[in-house]
Amino acid sequence: SAAHCIRHPFPREKTPGRPGFLTPSGPGAKRRGWGHFLNIYSKTRCMEPIKVGLLGFGTVGSGTFTVLRRNQEEIKRRAGRGIEIARIAVRNPAKASVALGGAAGTVALTDDFNAVVDDPSIAIVAEMIGGTGVARDLVLRAINNGKHVVTANKALLAVHGTEIFEAARANGVMVAFEAAVA
Repeated sequence: SAAHCIRHPFPREKTPGRPGFLTPSGPGAKRRGWGHFLNIYSKTRCMEPIKVGLLGFGTVGSGTFTVLRRNQEEIKRRAGRGIEIARIAVRNPAKASVALGGAAGTVALTDDFNAVVDDPSIAIVAEMIGGTGVARDLVLRAINNGKHVVTANKALLAVHGTEIFEAARANGVMVAFEAAVA
């Protein structure tokens, strides 16, 4: 089914003691970024775009949005599927709408961050809000909802990395970190 392809389209094995939960197999699965997600999803039979939710639209979030939009054709060519940024959670949707310009009508903006991590159509959540408190809660909620997570938040991983990676393993999803800087 389409939902199966969106949720767990990678080689996996059953987690002992947790029927129905799956974990990615292979060394280093938790340390891979956007490129690895694209390769995983290209091996499925589903051809719908991979839906991504962004948490934050500051410098890093808006840059991620721009790069993913600008490289849509190349992403689709390499992965066999596109990426669609479906929802963006921000503190000020009106300000983000202005920043999005002509693309504002193609993306759902919200100030409810939980709405993004709880959206069943979103397969990957990209956390770019920074900090370790709210970011931790949102990342763990996304993982518990069966979503893969990409973050550029070095502080979050330094303080809560063990907890986050254990939750990801228990829920059969991956956590990737990309472009994390001090």
